[in-house]
Amino acid sequence: MNLAPPGRYDHTLTYDAARRVGVLFGGAAFDTLFGDTWHFDGQSWTEILPATSPPHRSQHAMVYDPIRERSVMYGGSLHVYTDGTETWEYDGTDWTEVIPTASPSRRTGHSMAFDVARGRVLLLGGSTDSHTWEYYGNRWARVTTAPSSLFSGGQLVHDSSRGRTVDRRRQRMRQPRTRGNWTVRPGNR
Repeated sequence: MNLAPPGRYDHTLTYDAARRVGVLFGGAAFDTLFGDTWHFDGQSWTEILPATSPPHRSQHAMVYDPIRERSVMYGGSLHVYTDGTETWEYDGTDWTEVIPTASPSRRTGHSMAFDVARGRVLLLGGSTDSHTWEYYGNRWARVTTAPSSLFSGGQLVHDSSRGRTVDRRRQRMRQPRTRGNWTVRPGNR
């Protein structure tokens, strides 16, 4: 029998290069929120049952940090009208909540990418804030260079050949729908 995660949307999936698996967490299906962790090895799915796991959520963001060999997850919708501010790290076996002194505001629909050249996780956009944030392994820092409009639902990808992070935005919040590509250059790069 081939096991697979139940159907869902608003989940996250990132590639864990150290373990050579895709890591899926959370998501929603109508009135159900998921808090499950799955690995995909290119052939089959395996449900992981970690000792510690984040609360169920959807519309969160997650990215793999290849330097520290762990996935980093932030925010999301914990249930109706409650967005999370937690930072969680997954080491391929278990989840650990990180409690930094400063964090981005509550948000959903944000994007994350790993800047290989600078060795930092980047977070951008979402439902409540347009600022760019960087994660250094146990702390968040706000970066001053960011577009001023609120965006939700974009995809953030680091282009190591150009040394830039590109954000493909889908929806401008509180304004007519807008699509566009933006280049994020934290640290005056």
